[in-house]
Amino acid sequence: EHLRGLQIRIGINTGPVMLGQVGSGDEFTVIGDAVNVASRLEGAAPPGGILIAHDTYVLVQDRFNVEPLGLMPIRGRSEPIQVYSVLGLKPRLFYASGRGVEGVETRMVGRDAEIQQLQGFLQRAVKERIGQILTISGDAGVGKSRLIHEFNNWIRALPYEVPVFKGRTYQQISQLPYALIRDMLATYFEIQDNDPAAVAEDKLLQGMAQFLGQENDDVRMRANIIGQLIGLDLSTKIHSVGQAGDAPQMRAQAYEYLANLFEVIAEHNSAVLIFLEDLHWADDASLDLIRFLSDSCQKSPLIIVAVTRPMNGQRGGGEWERPFSGPLIHLNALSEEESQQLVVEILQKLPEIPADLSELIVERAEGNPFYVEELIKVLIEDGVIIAGEEAWQLRRKQLTEVRIPPNITAVLQSRLDRLTKMERETLQRAAVVGRVFWETAVIQMNHAADEPLDEIQTGHALQALEKRELIFRRQTSGFAGTQAYLFKHAILHQITYESVLLRSRPIYHKQVGDWLAQQSGERISEYAGTVAEHYELAEEKPMAAELYEMAAQRSQ
Repeated sequence: EHLRGLQIRIGINTGPVMLGQVGSGDEFTVIGDAVNVASRLEGAAPPGGILIAHDTYVLVQDRFNVEPLGLMPIRGRSEPIQVYSVLGLKPRLFYASGRGVEGVETRMVGRDAEIQQLQGFLQRAVKERIGQILTISGDAGVGKSRLIHEFNNWIRALPYEVPVFKGRTYQQISQLPYALIRDMLATYFEIQDNDPAAVAEDKLLQGMAQFLGQENDDVRMRANIIGQLIGLDLSTKIHSVGQAGDAPQMRAQAYEYLANLFEVIAEHNSAVLIFLEDLHWADDASLDLIRFLSDSCQKSPLIIVAVTRPMNGQRGGGEWERPFSGPLIHLNALSEEESQQLVVEILQKLPEIPADLSELIVERAEGNPFYVEELIKVLIEDGVIIAGEEAWQLRRKQLTEVRIPPNITAVLQSRLDRLTKMERETLQRAAVVGRVFWETAVIQMNHAADEPLDEIQTGHALQALEKRELIFRRQTSGFAGTQAYLFKHAILHQITYESVLLRSRPIYHKQVGDWLAQQSGERISEYAGTVAEHYELAEEKPMAAELYEMAAQRSQ
């Protein structure tokens, strides 16, 4: 009762300290600059208040609301430090990621002509009832996904409905026949990778029936043959007349049924759109089917948009620059003026943007929007820019001292180095799963580590990584009962994977293989190739060989 009015001041700083004995007794204490700063912060805090330094703020900003108090002189230091007052725990540990930096929404810059071109293709399809297949190409980080994002937003605002199918492929599934087509249909019809075979088959049947009319034997046969083509492990396999044992004829029939499906959808709508992302990883079978579907573009308002980038170090050319015969929209690097405009967009909360700051970012980024964003994030994480809720602050003194990484790889590596141990290890294990990964897989991997992390800690780490915009949540999971995440960029995924210790990789790949096999359940044969690859990298050769054989038998 007599302590009711007690108020405590707290100062917190983060940094290296020395622990040692004091005098000849058994008392231990910590000493060092970090301790001195924390002591000064405690002395400056109001009764009942908590003051933290910037290095601490970086670690807790996603979990606590704070108020920037500006620069505070600290006795014993030549330069003042940025100080924050802790206001309280954030009401929910969730970050709805958008497009921008630190919650600042930015307009798309330098792509007006390209988005008008896309809008023109769709408007022509609606008016003339004739579609188009086209390719968007550009180097990594140049803004292909952002262009698609803005085009999709424009479509959703139209006064008429345009069904949109989205498919995406990844390096780890690039050898699976029709993997891209499977992803497109599974996403639209909400087929989960761990759905029982009968449930997956029924979702495909019901999804097709909503477009083709009532469910009947013909629709059932069409869904079954398409399901066989894309590798669904069906409970029963139907063969139409004259098709038994004739794989080429079965494939041709599936092609016709898919083309007819999209023609029917287009006939009953103003248009229908298919987005196919990361086509440079697509398997040959998917590409062959897409070329077949392109014939339907001449008969109906079907728009197919393929997104790809040059491979094997090629810039502005090569086989993947134009995989189809239709128009090509190639995204070049932003001009210097456009890059400066993007910097202004992102730094709109700074009262003033010094010319030397803008020039530093523009010069290093060389017209790559992704590089611009990541450079600014490095400056924020280094405390050069203080990102407040209402306004941002620039620490000019630190700007002259900061070392800017020379290329995008170095920038991303620098951002990884700034992560906490818990965040970095969680991201590394996620990278072993793939560019797309699942929360429960990472939870299991973290729990099995030598220094285990529990489910709550893993959740906090994923939320922090999402807050830093290194990963994003996917709207669709693929596996029921678990949240799927996506690395922001393929380059980031590659760099993170390469940072995993060589001795740890086999252990992690074995864990991922076991998790995928468990999740796939009775449909393990559909994912045999992917699981086998993880077991091979885990040096589990007998298990890998058995699953590769299973995958080979399914592909025949």
